Amino acid sequence: MVEPLAERTRDLYPAAEERLLGIIARQLADGLDAPGWAERKLAAIQQLRRASHGVVDELGKAVSLDVFDVVAEAYNEGHRAAVAEIGALPDQARALVDDVTPNAQAIDRLA
Repeated sequence: MVEPLAERTRDLYPAAEERLLGIIARQLADGLDAPGWAERKLAAIQQLRRASHGVVDELGKAVSLDVFDVVAEAYNEGHRAAVAEIGALPDQARALVDDVTPNAQAIDRLA
């Protein structure tokens, strides 16, 4: 039911990979036929490293936010499904569910 929610997080990685490859390709292609190309590229490694770290940092933040959203959405989906299912139960069965569900408040806070 909630597997599609994880697809958003999974899709962040190929996008970051494409950005990194684009940064590297642009850096390498710039002045490819000019004399001293290799020396200039070697000198530009720090700039490339900083740009790459920026992409990785953004990815880390995006993944953290997305994972938080996915967990919250999965919890809400499960909660809605449970409420709908419990709502279809007779009152006596619903009371039994309340009695046998241990630490429901702690689970809610954890989610």
